[in-house]
Amino acid sequence: MAVVTMVNDKHKDDPGVYETTYHGYDGPLYMQTRFEGLVLADRERNGYDDSDFYAVVWDVNKDCPVEVEYGTTRFWTYPNHCTVDATPEIRAKYEAWRAEQERQAREAARAREAATPRPGRTLRVVKGRKVPVGTVGECFWTGNGNWGPRVGLRDAEGNTHWTALSNVEVVQNDAN
Repeated sequence: MAVVTMVNDKHKDDPGVYETTYHGYDGPLYMQTRFEGLVLADRERNGYDDSDFYAVVWDVNKDCPVEVEYGTTRFWTYPNHCTVDATPEIRAKYEAWRAEQERQAREAARAREAATPRPGRTLRVVKGRKVPVGTVGECFWTGNGNWGPRVGLRDAEGNTHWTALSNVEVVQNDAN
């Protein structure tokens, strides 16, 4: 079954290149089939004047999916085509890869959330000029000030400090 088949006139002596004809084209065409058994999906991206055609294929060297452009309407690529034909083993690898990517994304989102200053979390001032660096206190307010996002924190002595959100880091959040 043909998978990603593309015109390859420049390298007609390469392995896997075969000669064919195409209706409306004078002379022989040299085509090459690539990624057999590795195509997971295909898609089209429509621009203002043109469309591009892509195949999502499993890269066996990188052990991950990659996107390959196999056709466009910007120039003559009409005989190029793609057929989704990934083997069950490749589909299983792809599903495992996607599950791992989703797990990593969830973990990164949890880490970002844990590091975000919120009321109830303990914050440390790490930079700035009005509040002494090293001041630790509980966040009681976050919001926008005249010059961007700000926080309000109360130190152990009960003093209130106001500073830019970028000047603090979370020491301990309410989940700890």
